[in-house]
Amino acid sequence: VNKIVGVASGRAEFGPRALGNRSLLADPRGPEIKDQVNEIKRRQNYRPFAPVILEEHVHDYFDLPRGWHSTEYMQVVGRCRHPDLFPAIVHADGTSRIQTVPADGSGIRQLLEKWYVMTDCPMLLNTSLNIRGEPMVNDRADADRFEKFGIKLRSRRYGKKIIVALPDEKPCRFYGIDRDQWIKEVVDTIQQHTDRPIVLRERA
Repeated sequence: VNKIVGVASGRAEFGPRALGNRSLLADPRGPEIKDQVNEIKRRQNYRPFAPVILEEHVHDYFDLPRGWHSTEYMQVVGRCRHPDLFPAIVHADGTSRIQTVPADGSGIRQLLEKWYVMTDCPMLLNTSLNIRGEPMVNDRADADRFEKFGIKLRSRRYGKKIIVALPDEKPCRFYGIDRDQWIKEVVDTIQQHTDRPIVLRERA
C-alpha cells in the first residue's frame, strides 16, 4: 500500500512553498504516488511534485545550475539524474524543483536522516498540506476542514492513509510524544520499499 503522510509541526510557514512544517510527504519512488497526491490535492494528474533531499546528497541525484550548491527554499530547478527511479518528483522534461535541507537539526532534517538510514533514499516527495483553493492546515480548525474533503487525519493510531501531527506550541512535542517518536511514526507510515532499497552509490 502506498503511504502518504501529512505533517503540521512547529511554526506556521508563509510563502509560495511548503518547506516541511506544513507538508504532505511521500516516497518519491512509488509509481502511483503522484496520481494519489494529485487526487488528494484536487490537482491535474499530470502535475509532478518537488523533492526534499539531504543537502549533502543533492549532487548525486540532481544537476543544479552553475554556482548553486544548495536550494533551501525550493527556488531552483535542476535535471534529475535518475528520473526513472523517482517518477513522482520529475517533470516531463526531466527536471525537478529541488529543496535541500542542511544539517540544521530541524525536524524535517531528522526525518530525512531516519528515512535515509532505513531506505538508502535521501529524499521525500514534499508538497503543501492543503487542497487547491484552500489555505494550508495550520491549526485544529483547519485540520477539521481538511477532513471534510474526505481526507482522514490521525494522531498516533495506525491504520489511516494520512497522518497529521498538529503542534501543541511546545518545542519538539507532537501530541504529547517527543520528536524521536514522532519521526519514527512518520517514517513508519511513509515506508514502502524497505525490502528492496535503492542504492545508487556506496556510502563512505
